[in-house]
Amino acid sequence: MYTEQDIELLKSQLLECYGNYIEILVSETGISRPTVSKFLNNKPIKAKNKTLIYRTGCYLVAKKREEDKSLIKNLKQMANGESQQGKQVSLNL
Repeated sequence: MYTEQDIELLKSQLLECYGNYIEILVSETGISRPTVSKFLNNKPIKAKNKTLIYRTGCYLVAKKREEDKSLIKNLKQMANGESQQGKQVSLNL
Protein backbone atom coordinates (compact mmCIF):
# COMPACT_ATOMS: atom_id res chain seq x y z
CA MET A 1 0.00 0.00 0.00
CA TYR A 2 2.49 2.65 1.18
CA THR A 3 6.17 1.96 0.70
CA GLU A 4 8.84 2.57 3.30
CA GLN A 5 9.99 5.50 1.15
CA ASP A 6 6.46 6.98 1.16
CA ILE A 7 6.35 6.82 4.94
CA GLU A 8 9.86 8.25 5.33
CA LEU A 9 9.01 11.15 3.03
CA LEU A 10 5.83 11.84 4.96
CA LYS A 11 7.71 11.74 8.26
CA SER A 12 10.36 14.17 7.03
CA GLN A 13 7.71 16.58 5.73
CA LEU A 14 5.72 16.37 8.95
CA LEU A 15 8.85 16.96 11.01
CA GLU A 16 9.68 20.00 8.93
CA CYS A 17 6.20 21.43 9.47
CA TYR A 18 5.40 20.24 12.99
CA GLY A 19 7.81 19.30 15.73
CA ASN A 20 5.38 17.04 17.57
CA TYR A 21 3.76 15.45 14.56
CA ILE A 22 2.97 12.14 16.26
CA GLU A 23 0.74 13.86 18.81
CA ILE A 24 -0.89 15.91 16.07
CA LEU A 25 -1.61 12.76 14.02
CA VAL A 26 -3.09 11.09 17.13
CA SER A 27 -5.27 14.13 17.79
CA GLU A 28 -6.40 14.59 14.19
CA THR A 29 -7.11 10.93 13.42
CA GLY A 30 -8.36 9.68 16.77
CA ILE A 31 -6.06 6.67 16.34
CA SER A 32 -3.99 5.58 19.33
CA ARG A 33 -0.39 6.70 19.70
CA PRO A 34 0.95 3.12 19.53
CA THR A 35 -0.88 2.53 16.23
CA VAL A 36 0.38 5.79 14.74
CA SER A 37 3.88 4.89 15.88
CA LYS A 38 3.57 1.44 14.30
CA PHE A 39 2.54 3.05 11.01
CA LEU A 40 5.48 5.47 11.12
CA ASN A 41 7.82 2.54 11.77
CA ASN A 42 6.27 0.59 8.89
CA LYS A 43 4.83 -2.11 11.15
CA PRO A 44 1.59 -3.90 10.30
CA ILE A 45 -1.67 -2.12 11.15
CA LYS A 46 -5.18 -2.21 9.69
CA ALA A 47 -5.40 -0.91 6.14
CA LYS A 48 -8.10 1.63 7.03
CA ASN A 49 -5.84 3.08 9.74
CA LYS A 50 -2.88 3.25 7.33
CA THR A 51 -4.99 5.16 4.86
CA LEU A 52 -6.36 7.54 7.48
CA ILE A 53 -2.95 8.29 8.99
CA TYR A 54 -1.26 8.76 5.61
CA ARG A 55 -3.99 10.98 4.17
CA THR A 56 -4.19 13.03 7.34
CA GLY A 57 -0.43 13.50 7.33
CA CYS A 58 -0.46 14.62 3.71
CA TYR A 59 -3.35 16.99 4.40
CA LEU A 60 -1.55 18.51 7.40
CA VAL A 61 1.62 19.12 5.39
CA ALA A 62 -0.34 20.71 2.52
CA LYS A 63 -2.34 22.86 4.96
CA LYS A 64 0.80 24.07 6.73
CA ARG A 65 2.52 24.88 3.43
CA GLU A 66 -0.52 26.87 2.28
CA GLU A 67 -0.64 28.77 5.58
CA ASP A 68 3.07 29.55 5.29
CA LYS A 69 2.61 30.74 1.70
CA SER A 70 -0.24 33.02 2.76
CA LEU A 71 1.74 34.40 5.68
CA ILE A 72 4.75 35.18 3.47
CA LYS A 73 2.49 36.91 0.95
CA ASN A 74 0.96 39.05 3.69
CA LEU A 75 4.36 39.94 5.11
CA LYS A 76 5.58 40.98 1.68
CA GLN A 77 2.49 43.17 1.25
CA MET A 78 3.21 44.84 4.57
CA ALA A 79 6.86 45.33 3.64
CA ASN A 80 5.79 47.00 0.41
CA GLY A 81 3.66 49.44 2.38
CA GLU A 82 0.33 48.16 1.09
CA SER A 83 -1.05 47.87 4.60
CA GLN A 84 -0.16 51.52 5.23
CA GLN A 85 -2.18 52.74 2.24
CA GLY A 86 -5.55 52.10 3.83
CA LYS A 87 -5.63 48.41 3.17
CA GLN A 88 -5.94 46.05 6.07
CA VAL A 89 -3.81 42.92 5.84
CA SER A 90 -4.57 39.93 8.01
CA LEU A 91 -1.83 37.53 9.03
CA ASN A 92 -4.37 34.69 9.46
CA LEU A 93 -2.82 33.50 12.67
